[in-house]
Amino acid sequence: MTPNAPGKNLSVKRAIKTISEIGEVAGIVNEPRDDRTATAHDLRRYFGQRLAKAGVTTHQLQQLMRHSSI
Repeated sequence: MTPNAPGKNLSVKRAIKTISEIGEVAGIVNEPRDDRTATAHDLRRYFGQRLAKAGVTTHQLQQLMRHSSI
């Protein structure tokens, strides 16, 4: 992993790549059939599922996930 330059914001592209690299190193497998490791989108989806199971209201979940509609 290449560290971000001090004082610089992390670009979206770099953040996505870093999350994927962390998933690979940690061995987080999303699709065991094809040995595909988790991506940033998979982790986002899982975050939403956990919030929903925890009882967060639909409106709160919509705001937290930054969706324009339910």
